[in-house]
Amino acid sequence: MEQYTYCRICRMGHGMICHTLDNGEVLLKSDPNDPFSLGTICQASQNSQKARISPERLRSPQKRNGDQWEDVSWEQALREIGATLQNNPSREKIGLYIGQHAMRRSADFVRSLSFGVAHGLTNIFSTLCLDSGPKRLGAEWCLGYGAELLSDLGRAHHILLLGSDPHDAGWAQEGTLYDTLIQHSRRTKKTKVTSLSAYKGSFADTIDRYVPIRPGTEPFLLLGMIHVTLKSGWADFQYVQDYTTHLEEIVPLLEKWDVQRCADICGIKAAEFSGIALKFSRAAMGIVHPGSGTFHNENSALGAWAWMIIHMITANALRPGGIYENIGGFDLYPFLTNLNMRDAPTSKATKHPVQLMQTPASAIPESDVNMLICLGDIPPALQRKSLKKALQGMELLVACDQSPNWISKWAHWRLPSTHPLEESDSFFHLNPSLPCNALPRSAPVFPPPEQVKTFDDILQQLSNHFKTSWSGPWGYHLKGASRMLLHADLDRWIERLLDFGISEELPNSPGHRFQGETDRTLWRPENNRLEFFSPTIAQLIKEAVPPQTSDQYPFLIHASGYVDDAPDDAHRATALSKIAIMNPDSGIPEGTVTVTSEYGSITLKIKHDPRIRNDVLRAPVESIPEIMEILPDAFAAHTGSPILDGIACRVTAN
Repeated sequence: MEQYTYCRICRMGHGMICHTLDNGEVLLKSDPNDPFSLGTICQASQNSQKARISPERLRSPQKRNGDQWEDVSWEQALREIGATLQNNPSREKIGLYIGQHAMRRSADFVRSLSFGVAHGLTNIFSTLCLDSGPKRLGAEWCLGYGAELLSDLGRAHHILLLGSDPHDAGWAQEGTLYDTLIQHSRRTKKTKVTSLSAYKGSFADTIDRYVPIRPGTEPFLLLGMIHVTLKSGWADFQYVQDYTTHLEEIVPLLEKWDVQRCADICGIKAAEFSGIALKFSRAAMGIVHPGSGTFHNENSALGAWAWMIIHMITANALRPGGIYENIGGFDLYPFLTNLNMRDAPTSKATKHPVQLMQTPASAIPESDVNMLICLGDIPPALQRKSLKKALQGMELLVACDQSPNWISKWAHWRLPSTHPLEESDSFFHLNPSLPCNALPRSAPVFPPPEQVKTFDDILQQLSNHFKTSWSGPWGYHLKGASRMLLHADLDRWIERLLDFGISEELPNSPGHRFQGETDRTLWRPENNRLEFFSPTIAQLIKEAVPPQTSDQYPFLIHASGYVDDAPDDAHRATALSKIAIMNPDSGIPEGTVTVTSEYGSITLKIKHDPRIRNDVLRAPVESIPEIMEILPDAFAAHTGSPILDGIACRVTAN
């Protein structure tokens, strides 16, 4: 039997074909007709069969008994966990963490938000800060709602790629489609493509130009481009006049971020900097595409705003060939406009309004939470030193996952969850992130073990032992809807919702990926104009501090970028490299070194690579999680993003 499906393990969501043999064995192959991945398949999917039957996999609920784990029934586990939660005198001290697996599955995501709101929880933590959160924040400041704007790379005439090389970090939902579209545009339209990052990856070898900038300086690259474009008269002032408002408010704020200063910050020459801005502004259709790691620095929110502004002043916002909003197979606009941050409650942990009802998981240590339910693992990029201390001090810590993870070290309960390919799924809550109108659906590929449950089933059944509450920061309309959704049959509810709100008639066939092009001219900003200014922006520009080196700390750390979508070792064919890299001209020999920042010291092994800037230490947190020990035990204001790039350090050979 043959079944079409898509990956729910990695960010790409690539198409796959499942062959079930007569003996029951399931073979997973790439789908050559998938419009995004174009026939590629991720390593995690290829190893999913092995991961499912791993001896490390959890197969029943477990309760900690001293240093041992005791198998118990689901009824006992949920009853005792519910009783402990119920006895907590404050719902502000109970938290729910939504991991990346739960964030990608619609039923898990909807049930998680419903659980949090219906029970009056103030703290619903998630990994949004790692993915689309900063872009959504920039969009909300300028559009009035938190849409995830996409890059129309297939139509653009001039492309600037920020962040890590996409061959290292991937293209997310767009898969290898963007690679193909960019190369086709270069051949047929002479599209010019420039990569700006601290490390020259293999994708940079296939395009027109590579410019080595210092890690963590992307916000200042954008500020400088905005400054020189406006000052030199290169902006599209007719577009600005017709479609935007309050440009005059930001011009004086940008005065000190001139070309020379921003070029010095980025580590390139002022003439080269001006040339980049000039060519971009003169292009008929241009995009600054923020790749992985672009916003993983101390000035994350400022960078997200500046990313919007450079497109607005060059008439590349909400237009074909620029950045655009996809209505998708199911339009989320009513939800986004009713969940904007200006009307949202303020998180006590971040001191800022929550984004789409979610608090950054990076802020768990700053919260008052002493009981936490974790749906999946917390990625290395969020594993701050204080986070580990906070988890260790929890009065109740519930770790829900397929296999024991690092959280289990301090957990009181371990609850076994399904593998992504053991679940049915619909992609409705993320469908606008696809560059087309589509509603991917899939039935389970593998049968789940008898005693494991999906995250949404765990939360629904836990609610039978944990009473809902009308307390908390959420309005009564959200609380009422959440109570209904908490106990609803979500598969049926989602299908009814799709029937009600579908953008146009789309096939229902499972695994069906592509139902047509999206309208890249969609225009619906608040008050029909894009906004340049807010008091928050003025404060961010005023307080911005760029990465700085010194005689004591002459190198900058580059820890973002590389993306490992495998949730654990069982999904990997080979182990991750634990070796950092530096340029041969850095003056640091290969071998074991001590890396010191103002936050601490660690020992690493390094090797030489001429593709890295000679003032940079590259140690991706995905493969070298111990790098977090010498990074700030903090998060970026407003976005909650981890601060992975631009921290000064000293490297000493041992």
